[in-house]
Amino acid sequence: MQEDQARSYKDISGAALLVILLICSPLYFYFSNYNEDSRGFAAALSACVVVALAWLLRPLRRNPLYWTTLAALALAHVVLVAFLPSTDRTYFGFAFAPLVIADMYLSARLIIFACGAKAD
Repeated sequence: MQEDQARSYKDISGAALLVILLICSPLYFYFSNYNEDSRGFAAALSACVVVALAWLLRPLRRNPLYWTTLAALALAHVVLVAFLPSTDRTYFGFAFAPLVIADMYLSARLIIFACGAKAD
């Protein structure tokens, strides 16, 4: 398991990261089409978090709680993006970028805890 985790962390730094960004970037352009740039940026970041966690923690994919927790996190991100009020039109979504690191770390810890795996 430890060797698989080390391998998965190496994979995310290469071409996998580019693929994840390319998969999630259309969300920004979809919302940008409706003049919701900040919401589109938050949606793209949220999608990147969920897809990157699915890729990083793929050694746990045989555990049903992995998929359940990942789906719950995805739903929580959808609700956050859908119902987050955007009151200021000059506000841009880059303010969410520093929160992505904390979100990804806490989400990864939640998935690892739910699956009962040991985190190194």
